[in-house]
Amino acid sequence: YALARLRYPGKRASGFYVLATQMLPPVGLIIPFYLVLQKIGGLDSYSGLTAIYLTFSLPFAVWLMVSYFEDIPYEMEEAALLDRAGRLRTLWYVILPQVRGGIAVTTIFVFLNAWNEFLFAVVLGGNNVRPVTVAMYNFISLEQTQWAKLAAGAMLAMAPVILIGLFAQRHIVKGLTVGAVKGGGRR
Repeated sequence: YALARLRYPGKRASGFYVLATQMLPPVGLIIPFYLVLQKIGGLDSYSGLTAIYLTFSLPFAVWLMVSYFEDIPYEMEEAALLDRAGRLRTLWYVILPQVRGGIAVTTIFVFLNAWNEFLFAVVLGGNNVRPVTVAMYNFISLEQTQWAKLAAGAMLAMAPVILIGLFAQRHIVKGLTVGAVKGGGRR
């Protein structure tokens, strides 16, 4: 919200930082992440993997949401401020309802990014932390592929994604079409 609406020193630099983090290749960051997680005791833990996923997902979510916030007419915000609503109340009651579709789309993209992630889970997860992607990978070996377990794992891996997609379908369509049609997301 701040990147889209507020004016402050360093706004362009912070916007560039958000975009620049998306340009870093994940493979090039495995060793630094490994060393940091080793120092803080985050290797082989869900909290360590969650921190890594947030490191990559948060800048993407910010970058994606900025366009949704910029699409809202500034006059709506000014009207709320004239009615003596503070910045936080304006954000909560005026702005956020307008970007529900964007929040739904961003949430699904971030969830899918974390859910389908494999590289960090294999390298930084260890033996105690087995996300579904790594667990499915263990069903494949040089001698034999356990097809039944692999198929069952694939079905289990798809279930949360399908359920989230079904529950958020209305918001997804609304969020993807905002800006495509004039006034499409402002009802």
